[in-house]
Amino acid sequence: MDGGALLACAAAGFLWAAVVAQLRLADRLAPELKGRDLPVTGVVARLPASGERAVRFEFDLERPAGAGVPNRVLLTWYRDFAPQLAAASAVRPSVHPGER
Repeated sequence: MDGGALLACAAAGFLWAAVVAQLRLADRLAPELKGRDLPVTGVVARLPASGERAVRFEFDLERPAGAGVPNRVLLTWYRDFAPQLAAASAVRPSVHPGER
């Protein structure tokens, strides 16, 4: 492969990476929606990660919650640590891929 073809391949690869990155960054939560509760409906997209205090999972939205909300979000379901709810918080929520 000569130098011109190698340079053209590198430029094409850089352009492809820039387009994919721009598409990914365009699908993000609008800054004015941060910290607000938004009702969403969707499907658990991947295996959840269970921790001592929470369950974290990716969630594909079926219906958009409004403008500025991405198609896939990362949700965290925290256990309640209030003393009066200690018995109820011992049960961890069960989340499985494909569930609504």
